[in-house]
Amino acid sequence: MLLLALASCNPGTDVDIGSLKVSVTTDGTNPDPDGYTIKIENRPGEPIGINGELTITELLPGSYPVSLSGLAPNCFMQGAGTVTVPVKAGEQAVATFTVNCPAANSYIRVTTQTTGIDPDPDGYLLKIGTAPARRVTPNGVINLSALAEGDLPIELTDVVSHCTPDPGNPTSVRAAAGQPNPMTLKVACTDITGVMQIAVATTGQDMQESGFLVTVDDEPITLDGANRATIRRLAGQHSVQLDTGSLNSNCTVSGNLGSETVTVGDTTEVTIAVACAALGRVVVSVTTTGQDIDSDGYSLYLSYDDYYTGWAYSLAIPANGSVTGPGMLPAPYTVSLGGIASNCRQSSVFPSPVTVASADAPLSITVVCNPARQLAFVTGVGAGTEIAVGSEASASYTRLTTNTVADSNPAWSPDGSRLAFTSARDGTGNPEIYTMNADGSDARRLTTTAGADYQPAWSSDGSRIAFVSERDGNAEIYVMGADGSAPVRLTTGTGVDAEPAWSPAGNRILFVSNRNTGSPAVYVMNADGSGVSRLTTSTMAEASPAWSPSGLLIALMRERQLQVMNANGSRQLLRNAYAGFSTSVSWGSDDRIAYTTYGYCDSYYGCGGAAIGILRPDESVATLPWDLSSEPAWRP
Repeated sequence: MLLLALASCNPGTDVDIGSLKVSVTTDGTNPDPDGYTIKIENRPGEPIGINGELTITELLPGSYPVSLSGLAPNCFMQGAGTVTVPVKAGEQAVATFTVNCPAANSYIRVTTQTTGIDPDPDGYLLKIGTAPARRVTPNGVINLSALAEGDLPIELTDVVSHCTPDPGNPTSVRAAAGQPNPMTLKVACTDITGVMQIAVATTGQDMQESGFLVTVDDEPITLDGANRATIRRLAGQHSVQLDTGSLNSNCTVSGNLGSETVTVGDTTEVTIAVACAALGRVVVSVTTTGQDIDSDGYSLYLSYDDYYTGWAYSLAIPANGSVTGPGMLPAPYTVSLGGIASNCRQSSVFPSPVTVASADAPLSITVVCNPARQLAFVTGVGAGTEIAVGSEASASYTRLTTNTVADSNPAWSPDGSRLAFTSARDGTGNPEIYTMNADGSDARRLTTTAGADYQPAWSSDGSRIAFVSERDGNAEIYVMGADGSAPVRLTTGTGVDAEPAWSPAGNRILFVSNRNTGSPAVYVMNADGSGVSRLTTSTMAEASPAWSPSGLLIALMRERQLQVMNANGSRQLLRNAYAGFSTSVSWGSDDRIAYTTYGYCDSYYGCGGAAIGILRPDESVATLPWDLSSEPAWRP
């Protein structure tokens, strides 16, 4: 007999190892004279007394097989001779063996043999003489010490009604010294079960071929490739159910399911009838015209008209081609396209309603593409940010800077020939304003002050550059010549003034300041710094103001949400056009707004997953295929 326990380890035990204590107890009148052998896994065997203990230390955590051997012929185990013991770090496992050694060969070996289909699952009770009854398995062997010599009554009890011991039970067995006295007790069990054959049969159109879930008495039943299963059950009533959640949407269970009767020795046929209705399919054709057509096509989305039902499916579709969707239940649906390049737009109704009946439902969608435009942007993060330029219709781009310091804030000259940008490449770690050609050549440093200079913005005539400088100890707006000459300070507020943006006419400059409320708000001033006025009254943080090409509207970020308002600050025209976290606005000449969008933002980690989004005039949004891209600037 084996007992397992866990005892606390000694205070000095290494917590990375464990130990094992083995205990042996021997009963009987003729014990083994030389003791036994304990063997642990593949270690050499170690001797142990007939009533002794053995402690094995420095065992790594794990499960170890422990065996007791070397028993005298008249001794036998009360339980298994080999057990598996789990050893844990810093703890001591305990294994206990019990051996019985009656007078030499004076024991009884009882074998039980059970025949039939349904044997007693918990076995029987075996009683010999006046000893307590012992539980035995339907087919097994047990060794019992003879309590006294002579004829002893032996009996099997607790036998289920459909099983019968051989005639003569109870009977007797003779126990005599020097004899092993083996005995076999036989039990015959009759069949009390029947066979249940289950089949799922489908009729109709667009039939479901597989994937059915059937339960019998709440037990899942595995069906074969023909949607059939054969199982054995006790005679009587049994619940058979098909899980309707496993049915395709166009299929239903026809007929009643419930209780099925199983008869001993018979086969009960159970057929679950499933009827499937005809499905309809949407046939979508896409025609794309214009220039710089999206070469990799689009994603076609079809959703249920009911908002709460959600998406039905999505498929890939070429820029010029058609696709047939899978079968769907007749109902109203909505079709839309995703993955449309930012220079393209869906000219038909967006999204498009379509009603699916039991026949094909055709739908045509037209996409028009304008010539793709270029953007300058920042790629990378931290000190590895570089200036790059790429076409909005291409996943590839060209890096214009390649150094180990951060380059940022790209701003195009009005003729698109040069870029102003911020860089700390001078070696002091202090950001300065530079310009370079559109291909990255001829980089020139424009500012040389001890304070940080950044966020350059060209005037509409290209003669001047507004920027932010901390050269006087505070972030203020300055203006200088396009060659860096004659810098002039425009603002003198006590707060931070930043993010200058010239009006298309060149006579006014937008900027962001926290000079009055502590929360950044949008202000406007004349190009010479006079006439400063606050345009917004929101208490939420604002950033990245940008003029529309007409000069009549202003885009900005309010709590990282894209907003559009009149140039005088009145009447908000656009609210939450894009629900993600965003910044860095650039309003293009074709009235499309580029901005930086983030996959996530929080107060601890900041923002991450930067990408460039394009907001079209119809308020649809496209995301450019450039990873870790930010600070977009449309090339004129």
